[in-house]
Amino acid sequence: MRNSLSTVKITTRYLLLSLLLIVIATSLYVRIRLICTPLERDEGEYAYIAQLILKGMRPYTHAYTMKLPGAAIVYALFMSIFGQNISSIRIGLILVNAACTGLLYLLGRRLFSTETAILAAVFYSLLSLSQSVMGIFAHATHFIVLFSLSGFIILRHGLVKRQAQTIFIGGICFGISFLMKQHAIVLIPFALLLQIWPQRKDNKILLLRDCFIFLIGSTVPYISVTLWLYNIGVFGNFWFWTVKYAIEYANGLSIAEGFNEFVSQITTIIKPNLLVWLLATAGIIVICRERKFRDERLFLIGYLAISFIMICPGLYFRPHYFVLLLPPIALLAAFATTSAIQTLARTVQPKWATATLILFLIITPSAYYFILENDYNFNFTPLEVSRGIYGTNPFPEAMEIASYIRKQTTEKDRIAILGSEPEILFYANRLSATGHIYMYGLMEEHKYAGEMQRQLINDIESTAPTFIVVVHNSTSWLLRPNSLNKVLDWGDSYIPLRYDEVGIVDIFGDKPTRYLWGEEMTGYEPESESFVSIFRRR
Repeated sequence: MRNSLSTVKITTRYLLLSLLLIVIATSLYVRIRLICTPLERDEGEYAYIAQLILKGMRPYTHAYTMKLPGAAIVYALFMSIFGQNISSIRIGLILVNAACTGLLYLLGRRLFSTETAILAAVFYSLLSLSQSVMGIFAHATHFIVLFSLSGFIILRHGLVKRQAQTIFIGGICFGISFLMKQHAIVLIPFALLLQIWPQRKDNKILLLRDCFIFLIGSTVPYISVTLWLYNIGVFGNFWFWTVKYAIEYANGLSIAEGFNEFVSQITTIIKPNLLVWLLATAGIIVICRERKFRDERLFLIGYLAISFIMICPGLYFRPHYFVLLLPPIALLAAFATTSAIQTLARTVQPKWATATLILFLIITPSAYYFILENDYNFNFTPLEVSRGIYGTNPFPEAMEIASYIRKQTTEKDRIAILGSEPEILFYANRLSATGHIYMYGLMEEHKYAGEMQRQLINDIESTAPTFIVVVHNSTSWLLRPNSLNKVLDWGDSYIPLRYDEVGIVDIFGDKPTRYLWGEEMTGYEPESESFVSIFRRR
């Protein structure tokens, strides 16, 4: 019987390794195939700010953002190595995703077994690729996963070895996670309560020492960035946008609105990887029943809960927020699968029947995903993927618009985008006439909206940009019933008096975009509700 179980274990491991190689190779193929998919807004924001950083310009001066600078710094690293283009950003994401997959494997092996670790890597690779979480786009959530997984592994090693310097480095990893996005702040108390305290609860002196060292490490990244920004004279803007305005933004939706948003998003998120999510649910049940996995249960259930908390700020539940949930989901699904494999190995005879059932169990979730998202993974072009996910948002058109502007200007010229399309600034490699590269803050119902609109108007009037790009697209503005319309009314009167319309980009979801420049525009009226007007200063 023991020999039989050993044979099944060896066979299972080879099957899992083969599956891992196939899934990783396929995922890599998909990511490379779609590497030139147009940047979306968040990517455009990070890329533009990274571009400014590489030029030696001060953050929070030419681009206002409520996000901490971590993701833009990572983008700047990618762009300094691979070049300032779409591919460099996506290559960076491929490397980050590969690192996250490897780190999840290491964490799974330390928590459970090699088999569970392999399956966790397989499931994470599938989950993080999915169209439902916008997996091919380089959102900050991927970077949170990278640094938080690093923090868990390093901290765990430091606690076991009683190495203060390793615990300090683990703290730094969690501090860097926070720099990627404020959502990650909750990981720090989680690490204190569910990693350090269980290891040190019987030794108060050691507990206090390790907590102190960890907390110091976790604050070093933020304090370092704050001192840097203070030293270069932008601390006021940094504090306003990342703290004062961020608080207003986080209070944007009511609980009822947030609940409806979550329900609508979670069904879409789960659908392509339904079997993995069902396995994760089974994993919760199994691990709660297994007494020997007490510490692992505490960590995994806690990790799942804290990951859910990370996606909740503001109750917006953007699809890419759910990337933060994927590591614990992958681990729980892998644990449930290996538990089922062990049960099959003990109870099913003969060996070929066991092997058949195990093969079916481990292959089915991957096959299910690739069948459901077949077009996205293998058939759709980068343009079709952008349209399929983002509709008639002008992400593909941004490249053509930027190319036109770049040819008509020099690096000294400024441009203004009336719309939330910072990717145009990045492609054009031109400086914005205003730090307001998003219109959302101006349209939201909060106490700073009026001042933000006045500031944008003053910036544009005093700078007199060479080009003004006006985006007619509802998701580029997100107007609310009580939004202030001052900037819209101002634009309607200011632009015609000083600027000539030189281009119209009419965007259709079901047919090619129509580009009209100069005399081609004569007598033309846009047919779509989503179009972009380009104006040049007289």
